[in-house]
Amino acid sequence: MGSNPLSVGSVKSLCHWYDSPKQGKTFLDPLKLMMTVEKNIIEGKKEHLESIYHVIQRAKEMDNSHFPQWPVDNDYPSRKDILEDLVGGGYFIFLDDDINKGSVVMNENEAEQYQELEWKGIKPLAIHRLVVHPQFRQEKIAFQLMQHCIAEARRQGYDSFRLDTYSLNKRANNFYQKLGFEFRGCVNLPFMPEKYNCYELIL
Repeated sequence: MGSNPLSVGSVKSLCHWYDSPKQGKTFLDPLKLMMTVEKNIIEGKKEHLESIYHVIQRAKEMDNSHFPQWPVDNDYPSRKDILEDLVGGGYFIFLDDDINKGSVVMNENEAEQYQELEWKGIKPLAIHRLVVHPQFRQEKIAFQLMQHCIAEARRQGYDSFRLDTYSLNKRANNFYQKLGFEFRGCVNLPFMPEKYNCYELIL
């Protein structure tokens, strides 16, 4: 399957990168981080719908001017979209003292526009709706959610991840590149006027 991009050493390196420059070069203990992931990340259920929707709305309000990802002039992703993902499974939530700090979906559903691109993986999963509440963005929630997804995908026998992120969202593009995702091309999606960049991670 190839080398593990999230070994203990690479976890430590990524934790360093994801710190705010104002916080200096303080590392997280990578083993402690791994244990924290198992403790705080749960699979979402229907009762989590409103908290997920709230976090997405807060992120849209905060990010639209500098790091756009979803349209602010409509309700996408809607409660209906979120509920369908929850029912389908693979919706993971970072829950800390009953506070939803972030969430992500992984499943086999991918945009039909992905067929326009050349991918390397044979048995892929797609990543959707990775979001972190703006209040908790210095806690490396996104990284921990992705680490959990990677471990879970490997456990289930998948060989790769595919995802898209808005081309003007520099923060998200940099984040996925730092995780080892490789650029596969661009597609047009109906949500936003510019193209979405597509990435793949071989597991």
